[in-house]
Amino acid sequence: MASCAVDTSGGPTSATRQDPTTRRQLEPLDGVQLQDAESWSAALATRLVQDHPELAGLTVSALFPVFDEDTPQPVGVMARLALPAAVPAVTMDLVRSHHGTPEPITSLITNLRGLDVIRMFATQRVVIVGVTPQEDDAADPATATKVRPVEPEQHRDPDFESAD
Repeated sequence: MASCAVDTSGGPTSATRQDPTTRRQLEPLDGVQLQDAESWSAALATRLVQDHPELAGLTVSALFPVFDEDTPQPVGVMARLALPAAVPAVTMDLVRSHHGTPEPITSLITNLRGLDVIRMFATQRVVIVGVTPQEDDAADPATATKVRPVEPEQHRDPDFESAD
């Protein structure tokens, strides 16, 4: 899946964009998709703060259309959620797509500054919840966002186990 930035202040971007990998023209979110994405992401941010008060101040900073490999129209939306300051520690469910199915993984996250959440239009399901990479994570590992599954063995993928 690929994503492109959308201006959340004034509506969808007005022009199509070219996918640098495939050279196909990618359509922006249409008005209905954008309105749905704005409502969903605002409600999501509110619910996350209710469930995790340490995320107070969480806001939707950007929305991005999500594309599959074959279509120029968005198949989903990614909401980038930002925090005003790093949260020292929070335990919450992150979601990975595992064999095509969303799998929640309860994780301890340190120095959290943002989340990326992807929701598919066809199913209305959240398929990815992950931490937002930060530019300075590599510069100072002590303040970088880190994620550790609370029960790592429960989510170990046998496809990646060593043969020895």
